Amino acid sequence: NEQDLINSIMKVTRDQLKTICFVTGHGERDFADGEAEGYQSIDKALQNENYQTKSVNLVTENQVPADCSVVVLSGPKSTLIPAEATMVGKFLDEGGKALIQLDPNTNPGLTDLLSAWNVEVGNDTVIDVSGGGRLFGTGPAVPLVGEYGDHPITRDMKRTATFFPLARSIGKIATTRGDLTQVDLLKTSERSWGETSIEGDAAKFDEGKDKEGPVTLGITTTKTVGDKEARLVVIGDSNFADNNY
Repeated sequence: NEQDLINSIMKVTRDQLKTICFVTGHGERDFADGEAEGYQSIDKALQNENYQTKSVNLVTENQVPADCSVVVLSGPKSTLIPAEATMVGKFLDEGGKALIQLDPNTNPGLTDLLSAWNVEVGNDTVIDVSGGGRLFGTGPAVPLVGEYGDHPITRDMKRTATFFPLARSIGKIATTRGDLTQVDLLKTSERSWGETSIEGDAAKFDEGKDKEGPVTLGITTTKTVGDKEARLVVIGDSNFADNNY
């Protein structure tokens, strides 16, 4: 069929097979898991596009393996040890690429790494009261995104609504870094905010305390390293990519 033909063409025209490395050891999403919270559907989609996938334990490897084209850290529930964060930082500083997806109410221990790339993660949960989620059968804790940055990652998503269940805000640190280029990839509507203190099922916007909408849920940061372009993408949600959603 057409997809098989496209895949065959990609195989013979690529210089090398690229490997996507999923970090494990902190309760991350498992790309081999076929249950609702697993990433098996993502794994199959990547393989259909002729990528290799594998899991990586940074503690046992003591480095990001040399064959990793991209490192994915998706939904860690526990804190990385400082040496692991340093390994990811070194990989990026040498021109690597990484995707980091962080859910609310988790502390992955990546503050220093993200700060070095001018990124900060909000200690909040994004609430959306625009009502658009009702079209998808969801509620305020599933913010919708309809505004996308001008970037290859999101260029085909214009005029398309996407939703991100239980997300946290992602922001830029106020600084002037001429070596970094940043683009806000995903933005919610004005009728949303970053809620810092949900009590039970109740949430309301608190002026001066909560982050006012539109709220950014994803940022890409790039910098030139020799003849390479290092890239870090940070998204405040890992649920959107699981088998369930």
